[in-house]
Formats: sequence, structure tokens, C-alpha cells
Amino acid sequence: MSVAILTYHSLDETGSVISVSPQVFAAQMQSLANARIRVMPLRDVLRHVDSCEHVVAITFDDGFRNFREHAAPVLTHHHFPATVFLVTGHCGGDNGWPTQPSSVSRQPLLDWTDIKALHAAGIAFGAHSQTHPFLTRQTLSAAESEMVESKQAIEQALGEIVDTFAYPYGDCNAQIRELTKRHFRLACGVGLGYAARESDLMELDRLDMYYWRDQPDLGNLFAPRTRAYVGVRAGLRAARRLLS
Repeated sequence: MSVAILTYHSLDETGSVISVSPQVFAAQMQSLANARIRVMPLRDVLRHVDSCEHVVAITFDDGFRNFREHAAPVLTHHHFPATVFLVTGHCGGDNGWPTQPSSVSRQPLLDWTDIKALHAAGIAFGAHSQTHPFLTRQTLSAAESEMVESKQAIEQALGEIVDTFAYPYGDCNAQIRELTKRHFRLACGVGLGYAARESDLMELDRLDMYYWRDQPDLGNLFAPRTRAYVGVRAGLRAARRLLS
């Protein structure tokens, strides 16, 4: 079995590297429903690695307010679960953290009233740090504080344990993963690929939906040609990182 963990950020029309249009998102969710692909909560998908069924989990990084406007109604319509990773120090503000590339427009983020209402409607929330830094550029103490303070803020607001984390920019190393393991059951990176039994629970690969921003049909998500496409994209991304 393979698990495709889909990564979205902002649902808007700006065309930035973190954007997918609301219309494409709605079409993609409809295509998953049409293809009868099972969509499960992130925290549950890896319990099913020994089955022969392909499974999708849906995640959103940063917690943009347009999730409430464009994603939540579509997810509710299809009875699809999703996990939103929050930058808790910016909730109710915008994505203007110091490390944000200038090419990404500022967009408002969910506030705590929104978050509580969405949680009551069945949306799960995970931690994505307090201020969205590159964790490997922090001291280990500061990196751990970013994780723990984010986790605690959500737990205090929602009254339940938060056990999922997403690394800002996917930035982690062995030491950061060990810190994460102290506080979370699983964590998501930005490695482009499918999750499976052998995956590292502290750095799960995901499929960045920016690469599907012009592809409204996700019905062939597990087809050989799609896997080949993911492999090529992953190779190009790795090469760029080596050259940077």
C-alpha cells in the first residue's frame, strides 16, 4: 500500500509557489471522491500500511484564513478529514514572518475563533512552530521551544493532545528529528514522495500540490506514470538543493 499525503498551503489566485486556486482544489477533491480513493486522517493512515488499499491524507501548512472560506466547505461536502498545521505565533495575523520569501504575498491567517469552530466541525490541527523559522539555524533549545510552545498553544485552545508536527520549510536534521520525537508521534517534511511502512515517522514525505496546480484530476494519483512524475520532480528538487 502507498499513502499519499497531500500538501496545500494557500487557496488563492496569486499563482505563487504556495498557491493552488480554489477551483482546482474543489475539482481535485471531487476527483478523489469519483475515484473512490479513501481519504483518512493523517494520524491514522500509517496504521493501514499492511493493507492493499491506497490511502490519501490531506494537509495544509501555515493555517491561511482562506482554508475556512474555500477548503472547509468542500471537505465537509465530501466528508474528508484534513489536518492544518498552525504557525501559532501568527494566528490572527498574516504570513509575514521574517523568513517569508518576498515573492509570496501576505495573506491573513486563521484566528483562534476560526480554529475552534473548524475543530468543532472535525478539522484536526497540528503544530508548525511559533514563528516559522529554519529550525536547523536555531540553537537546539530555541528549536525545541518553537515546537513545544506551538504544541501547547493549540492544546490549550482546543483541549486535546497535539501529536503531529510539520517542519517549517521542511528544515530538519538528525538532532531536530530527535527533539521532535520527544513531543510528537509523527512529523511531516517536504520530501517529495509517498509514505509507506519503511517511512521515517519523524519526516514523512508528502506530495506538494503546487506541482498539481494545473491538474484538477487526482484519480490517477497512484498510477505508474504519476509515480514516475513524482520521481523526476523529486530528483530535480534534490539536484537544486545540492547546487544551492
